[in-house]
Amino acid sequence: MKITRVSLKLLQKKKQLHNFHADNLICCDRYENTFTLTFALADDRMQDLTITFFNKKPEVYISDPYTFNNYSEDEVYKQ
Repeated sequence: MKITRVSLKLLQKKKQLHNFHADNLICCDRYENTFTLTFALADDRMQDLTITFFNKKPEVYISDPYTFNNYSEDEVYKQ
């Protein structure tokens, strides 16, 4: 089974969005109280913008750039 690890952190500055454009949006997903937009970057990397609605005030998170299937089975067993 292939796994992709995504690390999210709170969006702090507008500058963090400089890689996101309408023409590189590759996925839009909603699951329960979470809404995620995935953007294609250079070198087969991706980056997510996620909005959570768990609290009264929505929180916006941005991921570190990542590659698809970046999590090896060896790492799964180490945890």
